[in-house]
Amino acid sequence: MTEFQTLEGIYENLDKIKNDRLREMLKEHKEDAFLSKKLVTIRTDIDLGPLDLATKPVNRDLLVPLLEEFEFRTLLQRLLGEGGGAPSVTAAGAPAVVKSAVKVQAQAPLKTDVVVVAEVSALQKAVDKIKVPEIWLDVTSGGIGLQIDSTIFRYEGDGAPLSQWLNDTLPKLKVSGYDTKNSAHQLKLKTDAFLNVGHDVLLEAYCTGRGGDTGFNELVSQHLGHGLAEFARPEERLSAIRQVSQKLNEDLGTEGQRKILLEIEQPLVPVLFRMEKTGVLIDVERLGQLSKELSSEAQILEKEICGIAGYDFNVGSPKQLAQVLFEKLKLPVIRKNKTGYSTDSDVLEKLKTQHPVAEKILEWRELTKLRSTYVDALPPLVDSQSGRVHTQYNQAVAITGRLSSVHPNLQNIPIRTKRGQKIRDCFTAPKGQVLVSADYSQVELRILAHITGDPALTRAFEEDLDIHTATAAEVFGVKLDEVTAEHRRVAKMINFGIAYGMSDFGLAERLGVERGVASDFIGRYFKRFPGVQRYMHDIVETGKRQHYVETITSPNFYIVLLILVAHLYKD
Repeated sequence: MTEFQTLEGIYENLDKIKNDRLREMLKEHKEDAFLSKKLVTIRTDIDLGPLDLATKPVNRDLLVPLLEEFEFRTLLQRLLGEGGGAPSVTAAGAPAVVKSAVKVQAQAPLKTDVVVVAEVSALQKAVDKIKVPEIWLDVTSGGIGLQIDSTIFRYEGDGAPLSQWLNDTLPKLKVSGYDTKNSAHQLKLKTDAFLNVGHDVLLEAYCTGRGGDTGFNELVSQHLGHGLAEFARPEERLSAIRQVSQKLNEDLGTEGQRKILLEIEQPLVPVLFRMEKTGVLIDVERLGQLSKELSSEAQILEKEICGIAGYDFNVGSPKQLAQVLFEKLKLPVIRKNKTGYSTDSDVLEKLKTQHPVAEKILEWRELTKLRSTYVDALPPLVDSQSGRVHTQYNQAVAITGRLSSVHPNLQNIPIRTKRGQKIRDCFTAPKGQVLVSADYSQVELRILAHITGDPALTRAFEEDLDIHTATAAEVFGVKLDEVTAEHRRVAKMINFGIAYGMSDFGLAERLGVERGVASDFIGRYFKRFPGVQRYMHDIVETGKRQHYVETITSPNFYIVLLILVAHLYKD
């Protein structure tokens, strides 16, 4: 019934459904069908802030006896933590001091009393007397916590005045907390308000290698020896965050770790916040047209593939495709898996020389993937207010230190094929502005020359030579003007292969040559660039001896880059 596309389409075409029983069931349960659709439809047109979603303060005097009566002991501990019968919270409005139930084992005790406020005037009075230009923030479903000097506030008032007050106040202060970028979004901060990060505990954990990508409660357990209740109050979370931060800063033992945190990671947070808030403009109309083009091309290819098979089948089904390739067309079996014959891209690449259908299948897969992953997926993600797509950049996920992009991933938009380039062309700039595309020139090999200090490799860059041509001249023992396209192709593969530790087996497979020939290429490379071979040997020995190796960083360069990106992302 996919031909009718939507539930409404099905009911508009009931008379076209040939299965009598199915048609009658649809008629009988029409009301249930539309109710089910309503229940699973995600509303995206509701403007909600953190306070709209916040749970109300728990009346423990009523909840604890109830849970104890019905012997919900595990639930009692999970929701309220050990000793869950702490006194109930004073009603919001008049400031009150309430003892926190947080259990901590801090080396330096932190004050955990809380002042409950519903007006920003109390917060402003605290800021007026501030000794350290820093404010700690934490936003959860349980509410909003703020620490100014040694006083922790739980804000239970209207969210709009708080956001306005923060936007006016924060430019003069450093913002600290756990995942400060997320808190800035939750509090609807403006880009010119969120400028400086004092302590970001998520990044502190990431830079010490102590679980930056783990959940908050797990991080607390790792460092304080216990977790927090699921509905922990903001003051309890803030107290735990401060203590975890103290411990993490004690663990920032090397100058390199501290420099990465203070000069690279934390200064990057406001820049990423600005990028996320700004978003990127896409041409939805052009994507719609491209979707039709890709769909038409895919249908044509599907008919050609089925024509070769001699009957209609589901090209997207690995099982049916395997039957066509290996049973009907009798192509050689390259590899088997648990479910039968493998039909993955590697197998199809090897079958291209055996039968033209393999290349058609690869092209069909490219078309359908481009359409489903990008062309049809991006338009629904356009924000109704900004008209842009807003991604989220994660700093504390990839172990390599790289950023990742989610919801959606804008770091893997294809470009290597003509169709992929068409998708990239759908990312546009506002009228009167342009998009700038910039890339490093052979940056991996420049880094290789820098860290190895190899004279020949360094000289090639100093003389502004094409590095692959220069490598080919060295490896094949010819003059620069005698290097052929084939020489350069081999040299390029060797350059990048060596940099990433490729073996002679891997190089042979990439170049399509015998393993002995590939081994000879690598031998010639190391003979011409002995500094590279020496470095690769020494770094392994260093790792064995120290049980760790270090990367190089260039903080001054990163700061310049941050300033450039921040300028480009001005509203």
